[in-house]
Amino acid sequence: MNVCSIPAACTSTRPTGIGMTLLKALLGGAGRARTVFFAMVNRRTARKIQEMPDWQLADIGLTRQDMHDVLSRPVGTDPLVELADRARFNCRCIH
Repeated sequence: MNVCSIPAACTSTRPTGIGMTLLKALLGGAGRARTVFFAMVNRRTARKIQEMPDWQLADIGLTRQDMHDVLSRPVGTDPLVELADRARFNCRCIH
């Protein structure tokens, strides 16, 4: 005789129906909140990068226009991801 031959031991503890829907909503909301939080922190970093002189921006492959474009996007978007992409693209175009 094993554990699963006892009916009470084989019951599932996974949420079903409305419990699963609620769990998914909570986890999804937490993920979105985390994404927005990190986007806000990275936006602050991007603003500090924007304060650099033009020659320092050029050294990392960015322009004032890049900074303006990225910081004018909606608040929930992560500016550092876009800045990294633009810096890589700008460096490829120079060579």
